[in-house]
Amino acid sequence: MKNSLNDIRLLELSDLLASYSMGNFVVGEIKLSKDLDEIDTIISGVNMLGEELRSTTISRDFFSSVYNAVTDMLLVVSKEGIIEDKNEASDLKLQEANGNLAGRSINELCAVSGLNLFKKINVELENEAGLIRFESAFRSANGLPFPVIFTCSKIITRSGEFKGFLVAAEDITEKKANEKAVVRAIMETQEKERQRVADDLHDSLGQELSTIKMLISSIDSFGEINDQIHSATETCVNLLDQSISNLRSICFNLMPSSLAMGSLIHALDQLVKTIRDKGNIEIWFDTTHEQLPLEKNQEIAVYRAVQEFINNTFKHANATEIDISIVVEESAFKLAILDNGVGFNMDKQRNHVGRGMSTMKSRIESFHGTAELTSKIGDGTKLLITFNVNP
Repeated sequence: MKNSLNDIRLLELSDLLASYSMGNFVVGEIKLSKDLDEIDTIISGVNMLGEELRSTTISRDFFSSVYNAVTDMLLVVSKEGIIEDKNEASDLKLQEANGNLAGRSINELCAVSGLNLFKKINVELENEAGLIRFESAFRSANGLPFPVIFTCSKIITRSGEFKGFLVAAEDITEKKANEKAVVRAIMETQEKERQRVADDLHDSLGQELSTIKMLISSIDSFGEINDQIHSATETCVNLLDQSISNLRSICFNLMPSSLAMGSLIHALDQLVKTIRDKGNIEIWFDTTHEQLPLEKNQEIAVYRAVQEFINNTFKHANATEIDISIVVEESAFKLAILDNGVGFNMDKQRNHVGRGMSTMKSRIESFHGTAELTSKIGDGTKLLITFNVNP
């Protein structure tokens, strides 16, 4: 009888192990007998194995569901920069144009020309104990670049072995679009306020100064006056002439009428003439175009960028020459402005760009343009502004 019971228990044990071998870990445990013999010892071990397998499977399934539920792109990258695993968001946003992601270099996904993405991750994490964050761009499923924020960390096993990298990429296309919309709104409000202040100064204070000048100039017609009074009135007229000139300059800097009512070409011509009249620096403006394929807000953004560049040249560059040129090539508008000043080290100054230049760059980018500043010690500074336009 006992042998028959043992045969049944061994058969149950065999069935249970067969279920485990097929990946079925949710079957029930085998109950132990009262004898607690050698077969019970084996059954107890198999029951413990089942608990461990069930626990591991639940953890794995839970991790897998979380991994694929994350809306950010997640990539497991080997020590050699090869993609070993990815979540569903990565497939959705990247796979079509880039082909199957697994087995490919992460550098193939990068949409930034000249950037070795894996090298950047590897080098920067060498000096960081935790994780790194930086902005770059991926190539989307339809082949177009889109901006992302990378969060990268090393994958270390429990035994301390380095296995590769976990790369999380957040699509910030919408965030960037919102930022540009905010910058555009701020810029438009600022320019309207500049226009209002310039108009108020010209129409009120400008007219009042002109009237005062006229009245003082008419003193000589009142009859004989002594030399002292004549000298005083002449001094007042000269001071008023200077004040009116300064007021016109302030109004021009706030909002040139040639820009508000005319075009960027006329505004730059007027700006160049004003700087030439001061005689502090040689400046040239070269273009063969009379009309430009830009919106008014884009023209204002370009004009403010040129103003900022010239102001920085006066303050820091010790330059003797400034050259401005505009060309329209196929479907692109390009303005280049450069000086022959002392220049600066781009690598050292990259994270310390002045507020004015940062604002200028944001203005240009808010209207879907690019502003590229380059400089070299002893070789001057150059700003290239580009807008894609309809041919």
